[in-house]
Amino acid sequence: MNLLQDKKWLINGFAVITLTVGSVYAAYYAPQLADAEKSAFINLSNADIDNILAVKAKMQAARIQASLSF
Repeated sequence: MNLLQDKKWLINGFAVITLTVGSVYAAYYAPQLADAEKSAFINLSNADIDNILAVKAKMQAARIQASLSF
């Protein structure tokens, strides 16, 4: 009976260690955008902002059209 309890403690400890190491590894090595790919809003021109707003308006219109068709 004592040996069975020791195995449960060992398995639980192994599970906790595995989950901890796995979550730390996943958080540390999560894919991140490279600094070159990141774009700060301060670097956007007026044309870029107008383009973003136009696309947003088209998406909103498409969403309204799709909701009216049902």
